[in-house]
Amino acid sequence: QCAQALEQASQAMRQLDRGQVLDLVCNASDVRDDLIAWAKELSHELVSTRVLDGDTWLQIRRSR
Repeated sequence: QCAQALEQASQAMRQLDRGQVLDLVCNASDVRDDLIAWAKELSHELVSTRVLDGDTWLQIRRSR
């Protein structure tokens, strides 16, 4: 599940230009943690996180 989410996020991020924001929704804390770590590892900016009805919404800005 985590590997699939990371691959999908990576594919989506490649579609964006530098400075654009990727909106992600996940419903598992391990996936959320992996996505946050992935963004930091690639030096993307974690713009916001919020939890709504058990889902975590992430906004990650492409930095490169």
